[in-house]
Amino acid sequence: MAYRRNVAGQLLGEKYAGGPLNGLTVTNRYDQLLRRTNVATLNASLASLSSTAYSHHQPLCRAIASDRDDRDRSGFPILRAEIVLNIPCNLFRDLL
Repeated sequence: MAYRRNVAGQLLGEKYAGGPLNGLTVTNRYDQLLRRTNVATLNASLASLSSTAYSHHQPLCRAIASDRDDRDRSGFPILRAEIVLNIPCNLFRDLL
């Protein structure tokens, strides 16, 4: 049996040689957040035996907004009251 791993140590694939699993290959793919997105099994001819795709919800970021636009001497906002929003992180930068 042979294993392949990414730099984070996650299993990218394994290939069996000999025995009842001879030629079987299992592959994994991961997204940029190191979450598994795909797993597939292949036979010795590399034909797909099965495959599964995973979807993950986008991570949420916390945006805090002030009800006033007061700023300290360095220009940072001074919060008087806060509104906390849980929003997808890719939209977070549009609020800034």
